[in-house]
Amino acid sequence: MSNTLRRDTRDIGVGAVSIVWTFASAAMTYGIPILFSHSGNSTIAAVQTCLLVVVLTLVTYLVDPRCYVLYWLSLVLLQNVMAGFWHSGQADDIPFVVTEAKTLSLIAAVSLMGASIARLVRNSPWIGVGAVIYFSSLLLNVSDLSLSMLANMRNFVAPFLIVLVGIVAAERFSYCMRIEFVFVLLKFASFWLFIGAMGELIMGTLSWRNAFSVSSIGGLNSLAESTSLFGVSFSRTGGILFEPVNAGYIAASVLVVLIVIRYFLRYRAETLAWVLCFSGASVALLLAATKNALLMFAIVCVIWLFTRYLTGRSGVAVISAWIMSFLATLLYGTVVKGTGYLAGVWSNPIGVSGGESTSIHMAGLISGFKGLVSAPFGMGIGSGGNFYRLYNPEISREVWLGSGSESSWGTLAFQSGFLAILGFVVLILVLASKGGEATMVLIAVWSGASLFTEAFFGPIACSVLLLAAGLLWRDVGKTRRRSPSHLGVRRDLSPGLVAASREQGL
Repeated sequence: MSNTLRRDTRDIGVGAVSIVWTFASAAMTYGIPILFSHSGNSTIAAVQTCLLVVVLTLVTYLVDPRCYVLYWLSLVLLQNVMAGFWHSGQADDIPFVVTEAKTLSLIAAVSLMGASIARLVRNSPWIGVGAVIYFSSLLLNVSDLSLSMLANMRNFVAPFLIVLVGIVAAERFSYCMRIEFVFVLLKFASFWLFIGAMGELIMGTLSWRNAFSVSSIGGLNSLAESTSLFGVSFSRTGGILFEPVNAGYIAASVLVVLIVIRYFLRYRAETLAWVLCFSGASVALLLAATKNALLMFAIVCVIWLFTRYLTGRSGVAVISAWIMSFLATLLYGTVVKGTGYLAGVWSNPIGVSGGESTSIHMAGLISGFKGLVSAPFGMGIGSGGNFYRLYNPEISREVWLGSGSESSWGTLAFQSGFLAILGFVVLILVLASKGGEATMVLIAVWSGASLFTEAFFGPIACSVLLLAAGLLWRDVGKTRRRSPSHLGVRRDLSPGLVAASREQGL
């Protein structure tokens, strides 16, 4: 009997009306406060944002949790283009709270899901242990309420909130329906990525950005408009996100999730829809020229080899993916910069990095962890990373990279200390081992790629990948208790168990 999963033809709760409604909701969430901010009513705009976000989060969640997920993804994907569309073109910044509507919505959603999250922690106590260690370390390192602190705290907290939202939003639906809904999200993201990439390609980057007043809105200016691979330079387009880094990570995430549901879960979507989705994301990724996407795909391959031929242990596979990521990046830096780089990167990572982008990411990772020697419990949230440089542009390159910048792991270690890293690792390994194969692969890809990018902790860049990780969550321990013959994740996806899960509403 084939292990291939077939499409669940039942209603998945998200049709054209839902998509239009969530699009309109996102437009209102950004549009109304921004229009009020033009008249100088920044406080009113901030209050309106909070009210709109809470009300729309509550309404969409009560209608259908999947409708809320689509609303939140709309807030993420359309944040920058909506800000540019509604902006007057004058050189006045949009209130910070308006652009953080996505974060406010996450917090509101997690509050609504409190009872379900509590059940999850009771069923998986190690999630609670990791969360206590991790979040306590973050809170103990808060010393002020600066914008750098708020931005870094958001990035350290949001990824796990996204996973939790995905887990709870899908808990009442069959696994096949979850996969089908994830495919809807992938098509939605791929559509906007493709439209944005082609729009910028046709109009030209300057005209495209001028059309949305990018130059007059703080925070929408691209951090990297070009990159290089083995000495060859590539220009980059950001599409509707205007930031090529974020656009590239979302596009790569779409491709990774498509690969996982097709080749790990063996789920067969409609061929034409799968090809169009894959093609749209591929075009966006190529135009964004995100090198770290190669690392993401390599991690998928490594985990596939581990789970199929070496070991079925999720923790071993995830840790192996981290080691591979580090060694592959170190090897690339050595090939590009010569053997002297390999000798000097440990003692002087900033000095030997030069201007080569991958070496800069390695410098941030190593420097951030070296900071644990002088401050084992952390230097404080907001004391490092790219956001610290953004709000303190006068700092030197040594101070910037020395704080772990350009590496999510590096800046987490520098700012929050070794206990935060310990809690982070525990959370990752527990979520990967408890959530089934698909969740394990996606979390491994995110955590492995985050070694060499700071952006991937941001809620925009990691949105698609971690939403899918949560939506595709399967409590392996729970499944084993119900099915004594369970021998692993692959067996767990047999047609018989899928049919049984449908009958039980799992």
